[in-house]
Amino acid sequence: VNTKSAGIYSLAYSLSQIMILFNVALSQTLSPWIYQKIKDRRVADIAGVAYGALVLIAVVNLLLIAFAPEIVSIFAPRAYAKATWIVPPIAMSVFFIFAFDLFAKFEFYYERTSLIMIASVIGAVLNVALNYWLIPILGYEVAGYTTLICYVMYAVVHYWFMNRICREKLGTLPYDRKILGLITLTFLAVGFLFLGGYHSVILRYLLILITAVVGFSKRDYLMTIVNQMLRVRKPI
Repeated sequence: VNTKSAGIYSLAYSLSQIMILFNVALSQTLSPWIYQKIKDRRVADIAGVAYGALVLIAVVNLLLIAFAPEIVSIFAPRAYAKATWIVPPIAMSVFFIFAFDLFAKFEFYYERTSLIMIASVIGAVLNVALNYWLIPILGYEVAGYTTLICYVMYAVVHYWFMNRICREKLGTLPYDRKILGLITLTFLAVGFLFLGGYHSVILRYLLILITAVVGFSKRDYLMTIVNQMLRVRKPI
């Protein structure tokens, strides 16, 4: 579009991608444990920990989305304020980056690299096509949403490949589709609620307060997730 738009988008993208640090840290913690479970053919043990990890990633990304206006104002002058509106879809993409990594571990373990290549090509082609089609019509902001759409598709394709491999190699599926769907849809719904709250500071902070109350009421569950992660780090 132009250099100004590129600068605004780059700021939003950079801030959102900070959350990938949590992805990497959690993935490095889980990977040896998950591979060992696959080796031992005890994939039923993976689900509970994986769901908890997805919830943790969802929470940290929702924190970024909730406070995006303040974060953008800290890192950039007023001229970059529009970056606030691009942060939510890109932050939501980070959730799906972590999700596809959980699914792709089965592809890596069984060395089905051709499937990983196919998923990557699909995601890349879709991203270029959507950007080429939509940016001239809707503006540079839509690139955040094309990124989200592509990572959703990327995760779905890896999920399908994972199930195919698990049926073939293990005779069972590691994750419950309904639970994955519930976590994902809840995350997206809350994320878009915060995005809608950007129009009103009062509304946004009311949503933050409600979310904090719900989080406090679920503190025992959140602590259980943290304890699961700590146990996973111990030698098997």
